[in-house]
Amino acid sequence: MRGAKMSSRCEIQGPVTIIVNPKAGGFSRKRMDRILARLEVPVRIIETGFRGHARVIARDLTPDIPVFVAGGDGTINEVVNGLMDARKLGRAIPAMGIIPTGTANVLAHEIQIKNSLRGLVDYIHAPVGLDVFPGMANGSAFMLMAGAGPDAVTVANVSARLKAVLGKWAYVWQGVCTILRPPDTMIDVKIGGDIHRTAGVIVTRARHYGGPYVLSPDAGILTPELVVVLLTSNRIRDLLRYAVCLVLGKLAQQADVHIASGTDMTITCAGEGSHTGDRVARMPLQIDGDLAGKLPCNVILAPHAIRLMVPSYFKQSEQP
Repeated sequence: MRGAKMSSRCEIQGPVTIIVNPKAGGFSRKRMDRILARLEVPVRIIETGFRGHARVIARDLTPDIPVFVAGGDGTINEVVNGLMDARKLGRAIPAMGIIPTGTANVLAHEIQIKNSLRGLVDYIHAPVGLDVFPGMANGSAFMLMAGAGPDAVTVANVSARLKAVLGKWAYVWQGVCTILRPPDTMIDVKIGGDIHRTAGVIVTRARHYGGPYVLSPDAGILTPELVVVLLTSNRIRDLLRYAVCLVLGKLAQQADVHIASGTDMTITCAGEGSHTGDRVARMPLQIDGDLAGKLPCNVILAPHAIRLMVPSYFKQSEQP
């Protein structure tokens, strides 16, 4: 069954590859050097030089040498897509782990990485491998989430310059701006034979969102289905309430927040196929916190797994 847990302890004694995004928010070359100095295995460092470079690198990696990604969720997403490209071509792929840097590091929270020097070194030396099936949105893989509505509008409008200065707080600022001027287009989410009309949708592979915040306790990287979080209102007071409840871990408990699940769904603007075609084309889609085109969108659970290396103490049942 896709999503089922298949784990094995993999004591790493041979070489590892580390893909480094030196432009990731929070990246520190000095800290990376301290990690490398404590590793007891040979390391090959490959630095990314441009957007999308990590995907190109990952596509051609040697399958028997584990790869760790030193970057944020965007860099991790690129590597996952590169590995999925290789799988589509029938190639074997290496196991993948992460060394958290970047703006939010949601996947690091999801797999409970202890982001201390000692914790990271122990994790790299002796991780546990899990088969994880990513989500796929319009053919692009994601380990975290795909969304449309207020969160995607926020991602689409956040300033790259502001993000470089403020990090994740740039999303907070832009999120407030979106709440005060929310999109008025409703969204239809078709799951099986059911159509849900909603103001915002997040299809998630992970429990966490935006860092340590729990989006839905029903979600998780090992669940056999994608979890769909439906925000039914786009009124300013309700969007503010959703934001506060997300921080408090109570979003899924709200009466006007509906949770569904499935492995194949379609997301469109309400009324697509009628006179609203121009409006449909303007609605953005976000994948793992980056802009990824426009609606409509088909989201599925991927047919191929990524071998994700997690810390030995990881237990999905113990996530908050």
